[in-house]
Amino acid sequence: MWAQKNITERSSSYSESDSGSHDREITELAAALREVLSISTPSAGSGGNSRAAAAAEQRLVSKRRAALKKTIKAMNSGVDVSSLFNEMVKAASTKDLVQKKLVFQYIVAQTQKNTDLVALSINTIQQDLHDKDPLVRGLALRTLCSMRISNHVELILETVHRGLVDPSSYVRKTAVFACLKLFHMSPRHVLDTGLIKELYTLLRDRDTIVIANIVSALNEILASDGGITINKNIAHYLLQRLREFNEWHQCLVIETLIRYKPESDNEVFAMMNILDDRLKHHNSGVQLMTLKLFLHLTKEMPELHQDVYKRFKDVLLTLLSLGKPEISFSSLTHAKILAMNSPNIFCKDYKYFYRRVKEPSFVTMEKLNILELIVTETTAKEIVDEVSGYIIETSGPLRRKSISVVASIAIKYNKILNYSLEIFMRLLETTVEPIVLEILSCLQGFDYIILKNIKSFPLVLISIWPSIDFEKSSPVGLLFLNFLALFGNEILEAPYIVESFIDTLEKYQNSKFRIQLLNTTVSLFLRRPGECREMLGRLFKATIKDDQEQQQSLSVRERGLFLYRLLQSDIQMAKKIFVESIDADILKEGDGNIKDKKINEDTNINLLLDFNTLSVVYGESSDKFLVTEFYSSSNANNNDYFDTQNDEEKEFVDSLNVITKAQEEQSLLVKQQNQESMNLTDFSPELWGSATSTRSNSAIMIPPYHHYSETSPFLDDIESALEERYGQTDD
Repeated sequence: MWAQKNITERSSSYSESDSGSHDREITELAAALREVLSISTPSAGSGGNSRAAAAAEQRLVSKRRAALKKTIKAMNSGVDVSSLFNEMVKAASTKDLVQKKLVFQYIVAQTQKNTDLVALSINTIQQDLHDKDPLVRGLALRTLCSMRISNHVELILETVHRGLVDPSSYVRKTAVFACLKLFHMSPRHVLDTGLIKELYTLLRDRDTIVIANIVSALNEILASDGGITINKNIAHYLLQRLREFNEWHQCLVIETLIRYKPESDNEVFAMMNILDDRLKHHNSGVQLMTLKLFLHLTKEMPELHQDVYKRFKDVLLTLLSLGKPEISFSSLTHAKILAMNSPNIFCKDYKYFYRRVKEPSFVTMEKLNILELIVTETTAKEIVDEVSGYIIETSGPLRRKSISVVASIAIKYNKILNYSLEIFMRLLETTVEPIVLEILSCLQGFDYIILKNIKSFPLVLISIWPSIDFEKSSPVGLLFLNFLALFGNEILEAPYIVESFIDTLEKYQNSKFRIQLLNTTVSLFLRRPGECREMLGRLFKATIKDDQEQQQSLSVRERGLFLYRLLQSDIQMAKKIFVESIDADILKEGDGNIKDKKINEDTNINLLLDFNTLSVVYGESSDKFLVTEFYSSSNANNNDYFDTQNDEEKEFVDSLNVITKAQEEQSLLVKQQNQESMNLTDFSPELWGSATSTRSNSAIMIPPYHHYSETSPFLDDIESALEERYGQTDD
């Protein structure tokens, strides 16, 4: 109690001290503001007096700016500075634009917290709306619309109308975005008051920044209707003035022109002639956006569409040659999408996609993706030679991708298959574990008939065996055991290699390794029973026993019991699973061709819609990462919008509860069934002894979760059971 009381007293003292420091800070700020505001601006004289007056005025301006900056800093730090509102409004009566910006920033922040303060600042803002300086008028207009005061919408609307016809282009462009802010405050006052028509009329403005702002504002206001409406007159007007826009506004205008559908082929050619020089623009965004427009203009003209693809190639290869990683990556992602649609475009330019010295891995990764797409029978060998060098030079995902590309090319062109596999064999002989792991993982996806035709593969497997550290439970060891089972007939030493693992089984405690060892031993036993019968019995006995000290994995025991039951019940079924299934694949692929390995093209990217967007970089369509619900004119007056979202969330949670309840019921049912099956089974050792002593073709029912001891008659009889059933089988 004393400690709790002490903590409470200290926390209260801290809060009191913080409050006191804030009060002192506010008092000091108020005093500083009053001091600098009380000093009148020095009047300019003549000669030396005028210079002295100018210097004094500059010092006063610096003091006022410093006081205002301290106030803004305190406000941004979370200090309540609303008590300084009167002093700050007085400070707005100045010709210094920096002071006005600081004061208006303060006013916007405070009026959003306390709308009662709006009336105190409206008069000051209205005075600045009629100032002679266009910068002051524009600043006042921006401030008035940023306050977002719903009870002064009529005033804002009147101010916006006046700003759209202001003689200064700065005020007009500010008024255009003020329309957008007004739309988000009150859509009705924008859609029903003729502002949209005024904006369309203002497209004829002499200032291109005003035009670009109008296009952006109309696209957002009319988003539900597809954005700004582009007719023939507007389209050609924007095209004629395109060179007057800056580079980013050119991208905006060109993207807007995509919505326009020309009336004739001649009009298409005329538009493309006007835009042709944009393909040589220094900004890559302008180039790519122009190409996107060309694609849309020629989508119903197949022959010309292919010519546009060729222009694509020139632009992308030029951007790629710049050597800038960011631009190179973006260009490569676009080239990949283009290669998916028309692989022949880059087939002669494959050398552009070779790895450069000190190139970032993410750029090389995209180059490998493109090489995999554009390879031809003529260039296959050269590309394989190039990419195979990356396997040793690189590491991690890049090495894995290089191996995958070589394998993909080998699968695609049979003439290069043996050559590619020989490269893999030479790389395996290096015994570098990461390389061996990736290559064996890749070879695991090949058809058995192809691997069987590699005469050196069994010898290579034997050569890399001593270099593999099986005790570390590396995936290389699992893959090695898998291939050992696959080539059990070709590798004469296979049973003896497996037996060495069984003799030292206590060194390999990893459950995955033991399960793979069981599978491999059973597979070898079905191929060479005479050599493997005795060691398989020992392996079964070692893996099925219940060793309390080693805490044998339940999954290993279950796998051992399953394989024993399979061999005990139906040897033919076991052969179908471990041997004949491979032969069936051989018959199916009897022509020697392996199954085509296709590149994953399920990107759902539309070249016409998503080109020159983040969809290409992300590798997925925009609806996967953009919010489709947009606050536009269609849902502007829909008050139930957020309620609908809440209802959907509730429905989702309810569905999760239903699924969870169903899973619990299913789990309970499974437990009941397991209990019933255990009650029907006699676990007595005598029954197991009699079952194993009287052999029949029926399966021995072994409860899956029973713990056997080392003295169980079942375990003692495994070796004799195997010998009795399979002892007469020829090797």
